[in-house]
Amino acid sequence: MQLTPLVRLAAQLKVPLARVRRTVVDGDVKQVKPEALVLIAKAAEMFVDYLMEDAYGYTLGAAKTRGGKEEPTSYVDLANAVGADPRLAFLADIVPPKRKLLAKAKQDGAGAGPGPGGKVAAAHTEGNAQPRVNTAAAAANAHGM
Repeated sequence: MQLTPLVRLAAQLKVPLARVRRTVVDGDVKQVKPEALVLIAKAAEMFVDYLMEDAYGYTLGAAKTRGGKEEPTSYVDLANAVGADPRLAFLADIVPPKRKLLAKAKQDGAGAGPGPGGKVAAAHTEGNAQPRVNTAAAAANAHGM
C-alpha cells in the first residue's frame, strides 16, 4: 500500500497532533480536518526551527565574546532574536528583553517573593538569573480572576 504525501508528513512530525487539535479546537472552532491539523503542525515546527536558528546565531555571537565558550541558547538570545528581526515583531510582548521584565517587576512593586497580584518576582535579578514567574497568579490573571 502506498502512503499519501500527507500521511508521510504526519508520520514525520515532531509536534503531537493531539496537542495541535486541542489548541485549534477552541471557542468557535468545533472541528478541524486532519489535513489542516497536519499542515498547522508542520507550520509550527518550521516556525520554531526558524526562531531557534535565529536565537542560536546570538548564542554563537555571545560565545565569541566569551572566548569561544559556547553555552546553551538562553532566554536573552531568544529575546535578542525577536528584537532584531522585524518578522518576529509580533512576539515582542511575549518575549521582551530581560531588562524590561525586571523594570516592570520593580514598577509593579514585586519584592523578594511574589508581589501583589504577583506575576513576576524580582528576587533573582542579578547576573544571568531569570525572574521567577508565579504561574498560579499569572493563570488567574489571564482568565480574568
